[in-house]
Amino acid sequence: MCHMTYGTYIYGCLTRYNLRRKWVQLCYIQLT
Repeated sequence: MCHMTYGTYIYGCLTRYNLRRKWVQLCYIQLT
């Protein structure tokens, strides 16, 4: 998985295109 870490706050939003699948958007927020 891909994620961006900002100190103790993690916010990830990824949008890319796959050949077998259509546009896939993944967004997730985690607090540590």
